Amino acid sequence: MPENDVPSITLKNGEVVYLDECRRIIDYLKATCENSGELSENLFGLSDVAGESGLYDLCALYAREALDCTDEPDMKAKCCLRLGQLKEKEEAYGDAISYYSEAFSLEPGKDDTWYLLHNNLG
Repeated sequence: MPENDVPSITLKNGEVVYLDECRRIIDYLKATCENSGELSENLFGLSDVAGESGLYDLCALYAREALDCTDEPDMKAKCCLRLGQLKEKEEAYGDAISYYSEAFSLEPGKDDTWYLLHNNLG
């Protein structure tokens, strides 16, 4: 890892890319993923890694990218939940409510995402 302790990933071609090289990673995924579902899952996975590393700005960036490239209600809901939680962490409660409300405009599911959305919005 570089001095700033940003995690890296190894691309299929063996190239090592650091998580904060967002545009490069996103462009690579757009070029190599077979469909929008695969793209959004990969981007959301990068959001997980960034969040677990405490890199919340990157976490939000990858979650927003995943949200923007999917039409799947479950993935949209996961992204809205993640983005809402990040806004809560920033104490930007109005923005958090906007993300939760966006998720509630979708076809509801029955998994943990929807449970957490209901809990977070109250």
